[in-house]
This record gives sequence, structure tokens and C-alpha cells, in this order.
Amino acid sequence: MKRTSLATYRQQVNQMAHEHHLSALFFLLDSGRVALSSPYDHEGTLAWAKRLLSILSTIVSIVFDPAIVTTREEEIKRVETAGPLTPEGFQRTLEDPSLWKRKGKEMVPEFLHASEKVDTILTYENRFLCMLIDAIEKETQELRLLSRRKLSSLLDIVPDKRMTYSPTGLLALFGNFSAPYEDRRVLPEKDEEVTGCLNQSFRYLRRLKGGTFYHELSSFPIKGSLQPTNVLLHHPLYSRCYRFYVEELLKDPKEDEEEQIGYEDFVLLSLLDVLRKAGFSFSDYGLRIQEGKILFDCLIATKDNLSLSLYPQKKGTYLLRSLFLDKENNATILKTDRLLEIAVESDEKKLLSFRTSLSQKEDDFTDRTLATYSPLAEEKDHVLVLRPDNAYSLTSLRLYLSSLFLVFHEREGFDLSCPVCSCMHLNKVKDRYQCPNCHALMKNVTHKGESYTWIEGLWRAS
Repeated sequence: MKRTSLATYRQQVNQMAHEHHLSALFFLLDSGRVALSSPYDHEGTLAWAKRLLSILSTIVSIVFDPAIVTTREEEIKRVETAGPLTPEGFQRTLEDPSLWKRKGKEMVPEFLHASEKVDTILTYENRFLCMLIDAIEKETQELRLLSRRKLSSLLDIVPDKRMTYSPTGLLALFGNFSAPYEDRRVLPEKDEEVTGCLNQSFRYLRRLKGGTFYHELSSFPIKGSLQPTNVLLHHPLYSRCYRFYVEELLKDPKEDEEEQIGYEDFVLLSLLDVLRKAGFSFSDYGLRIQEGKILFDCLIATKDNLSLSLYPQKKGTYLLRSLFLDKENNATILKTDRLLEIAVESDEKKLLSFRTSLSQKEDDFTDRTLATYSPLAEEKDHVLVLRPDNAYSLTSLRLYLSSLFLVFHEREGFDLSCPVCSCMHLNKVKDRYQCPNCHALMKNVTHKGESYTWIEGLWRAS
């Protein structure tokens, strides 16, 4: 089950290579040539889940009786415990006087250079299996994310996920006394077949990764390109795993680069479309299409007294500058710079590095967010899992963009309490305040006698 949708964004965008206006990109969306979401493919998902399960079953069979390498290692052993001497061992014993001792009038050997057989599972082919186990675990996690067909709740309809009597809350949807009301919940199909395959796959994975085989060999990863050995090519079980990896999972560096470009285009198109549907208007500077990639010097989205500017930084990273403006003269009341990092792949090492960059705060940005295709990042703090095959991606992106403008009008003045969790003991950090309870970072200013508090860094979890 190969990714095709990400490459599609790159190909379709590249057809607009001679255009230099956002209207051309919006035409891709409005004409249906590019879709930011894709329907769930039950047959394809089930076939891939069964394929993964089958390969895992093969790996389990191999681990029970793995290919081993037998070597002979020379050791110095006492005569009583040594095995048969080889000619080489006999010669070394004769030449080493420290192994002999006098017994009566004769010199006799007390120790020998003995050769012992040693069996080991630390082979290239078994190290490859550990690499394959990790790759299959990633694919299985992707399928779990893709096939999650949960029945949505009423609270999923509103951003704050709370039952309130607020005019903007959930109950406001049912305030016209016109029962029965339309059921606005999403009712996706439950994919029991795929779930069954995935559950068995995860049982195999826990068994494999918790065993001695994986524990001993995973510390010796294969570096560089995979080499086809005789065992990988001709052993009936190993060769099946090798063919699966090469034909189904292995990608060349060029394909990885195209996926990253296509994914960046998907995220940018999604971001622009969400802002457009929210009523923002756009100004673009230096917009161009180059080798299928959307490039620009700056994109500015404005609505009323709100402004959001996007500036490309280093590869896959964008500065998002949000402004809260005076409605009368457009003077800047509050300004916040945040980073959005886009990466199609995010393994545990990448996520740990991202988490470290958040905690260290080595730059002037008040907040960082990682947008990724990888399911490993699901439910991680400051991470958006955005995918064409995830029905909730655009909703997550809309909520993220909304969080960039969390400005509160403090009509009674700023009372040093956290607007997020009501904590009454905020810590002063330079010209900002940080909540020790929910870790929200905020700034308060007074403009024309009015007090405004902006949540600049919003952590979903502690």
C-alpha cells in the first residue's frame, strides 16, 4: 500500500509552474484536481493489513529457528577441559613456555591453545530482520490511524470540547426548540476486519520486540544500503522477507525528497484553504512554482484586525507572524512569532529532538509546532498529524490556526490569573507570564486604556 497522494500534490502543483498568483493554487482545489482529503479505502487497507500480518508471521517462524553462524575461537584452557587439539593449537602450545610445568623430570603442558565452536545469531540477515520489524511496526501504526473509524461525539462539533450554556457552545446549536434535531455527528463505517488484523499484528510485534532476538540484535543496525546476501536471496523464509522489504517498503532518496516536497505542498494548500474559508484575504509576494514546490517570499492573510504572515525559513520550516491590530488605524497592538516545521517522516529520534528544542527555547520564537504525516506523533504535544487520509486533519489545522489568535479582552483588567486554566499564580518571564499549571505562555498589554492578554504559547499537556 504505497503512498501516492503526496506525490500527486507535487505533480499537480508543478503544472502551475508558469503561474504567480494564489488564484492558480485555489483553482486546483476548487476544480477538484487536488483534494485535501481522500475517502477511506476498505479493500486496500484490509489487503495491506493482511500482507503485514503474513510477513510478521514469517518473521516469528524465523525467530524460533534463526540462521546462525558457527565460528571457531581459540582459547587457553586447562588440559582437563580442552577438546581435541588442532595442528595450529598444538604448534602454539609447543611455542608457549608459560603453558608448561615441570612434573618430575619432565615438562608437561598444564594449559593448551584449544579451539572451540561458537554459534551466534549476530548475522547480517538477522540484523535485517530487526530493521524489518521496525518498518512493519511503523506501517501498522499508520494503518491503525487510518482505520480508526470511531463514532464522533457531539462535543467533537465544538472547539472547546465542553458542555456549556455559552452562546458559542454546543447547546447553542439546539436553542430553537425545533426537535427533532438533525444528527450532525459523523457516522463512519467500523472496519472490524482491519482491526482484527491489526490487533494480531500488534501482538506479534510485542512478542518480537520483547524477546531476546530483537533485544540482542537491534543494537547493531545496518548502515548504508541493504546488501543481498545468499541467505536473503535463497533461504525460503528470509528471501520472502527480503523481497517484501525491497518491493513494498524500500524507497530511494529521490522518492523521499519528492514525498517531502509533496507533503509541504499539501500542508500549505490545506493551511491556505482553511484561512480562505474562514474569510481571510491574501497578499502574496514572490510567489512561484519551482520543481513542483510552492515557493514565496511572504504570504499575508488578513481578516478584520487580524493578520497572519508566513515567511519561509530553513528547509521545511516557516515563520508564522500573527498580529492583533487596532481597528481604527491598523497599529500593531500585539505581535507573536511562531515556527511551523513540516516533516513527512517523524521517528522517535526526530520527536525527541523536537521536544528538546521546545524545552530549551534557544531562539526568540514563543512557540513551535511540528506538522507531520507520521502516526508516531499522534497525541504528542505541539504536534499536528496532517494527512489526506485522516478525516480530522483539516479540523485539527483549523483549531491550530485559531490558537494563533487567542486574544482576550480583560474588561476588568489583568488579574494575573491564567485564562486557560484559571491558575492564580503566574510566573513572570521577561515581558511575559507563564502558567506553572498548564504551561501556557501569555503577554498582557494596555492599549487605549483597554487590557488585552494574548496566549502566545499553548501547551495541550504538561
